[in-house]
Amino acid sequence: MEKQLVEFIDSIKSNQQIGSFDEASTKQAIVLRLLFLLGWDIFNIDEVNPNLASETQQADYALSIKNTLKVFIKVVKPKGSLDKYQEKVFAYAFKKGVEFTILTNGANWWFYLSLNQGQALQNRFAVLDFIKQKSNEIAEEVTVFLKRDEISKGAALKKATEIINSRLQQAARKAIPDAWSKLLSEPHDGLIRLVADTAEKISGVLPEKEAIIKFLNERLKQSQPTETPPLRFEEKAAIRAESVAPPLRFEEKAAIRTESVAPPPRFEEKAVFKRQKIASPPEKGAPKTYDGQSVASFTLKGKHYKVKSWEELLVKFCEVLKTEFDQDIDSLQWHSVGKKYYFNKNEYELHVPAGIPGTDMFVETYLNPNEIVNLVRSVLTGCGFADSDLVIS
Repeated sequence: MEKQLVEFIDSIKSNQQIGSFDEASTKQAIVLRLLFLLGWDIFNIDEVNPNLASETQQADYALSIKNTLKVFIKVVKPKGSLDKYQEKVFAYAFKKGVEFTILTNGANWWFYLSLNQGQALQNRFAVLDFIKQKSNEIAEEVTVFLKRDEISKGAALKKATEIINSRLQQAARKAIPDAWSKLLSEPHDGLIRLVADTAEKISGVLPEKEAIIKFLNERLKQSQPTETPPLRFEEKAAIRAESVAPPLRFEEKAAIRTESVAPPPRFEEKAVFKRQKIASPPEKGAPKTYDGQSVASFTLKGKHYKVKSWEELLVKFCEVLKTEFDQDIDSLQWHSVGKKYYFNKNEYELHVPAGIPGTDMFVETYLNPNEIVNLVRSVLTGCGFADSDLVIS
């Protein structure tokens, strides 16, 4: 079966007609054949039910094992963007209690753990590109996550859950230093009481609250690194080149999301994109902080765009730069803010990646609202726009 699966994926890569397929052709020539190779009985509607398409627009196939729904598959037209479907399809699958949700346009396959609450993007655990990735790698991953036997015995669910939990734990560990700094700079009454009670037991005298707060603030200043001058381009390139790890095996890729490291730019690429090290300040009249606030829309050069979340603002902003202002989005992989890189063509080098429609680039979305605004404004000025060209509502 593995050899047939690899040969089938190879045939997709070499088929020049796939780009002209409609949804019906994609379902018959790609989706159903893949399911067949993975052990699903495509002729048994109790196992592979295509009638879901007539009942709802959120899914085209329902895969079941012993009358228990396991997987929903939504098929869109070839080269169609999957982003705009993921939230509705994910919400529908979660409501129905389905383990996995899959979005595909034939070439791209996105896998979601739809038993979890939250946003679709947070629960996406695998992204496959049948055209660009190696056939044996794709065969290995679809076997793990979509083979009938793997789903039947629960191995696929266990693996997907491990991936999501590992990502969340890594994000939580990364937030610990910031949490500690926040506790020191804005100490909670509980922390103050704990310090006061312990000090009283040692000295016999209860210290004043102001003295404890002053002490914690001083400790925070001591723990913060001293400012160092920005690295020259050659130094940055050398450091980044040394830090690039060897290619990960499939198990390693699935288990972790490494720190974002972009390849060092060639000399010709230095001039492609104006790197902006420090984000510009918010526009006049804007709040100093966006934490705790929701975003409704943004306006760029007089054009208005509605968004539903800060993450969508970041992705939509990059998409607009590409489609409406003809910006070189590929150059963003060398764009840094505070010595950090947020764009990459390899999603596995980002914590919570989101694809930028119309490109093969991904952007980091595990950011708070202030970080997203700073990144957006840094990219804005790096592309040559004035800070006043962008208004966030």
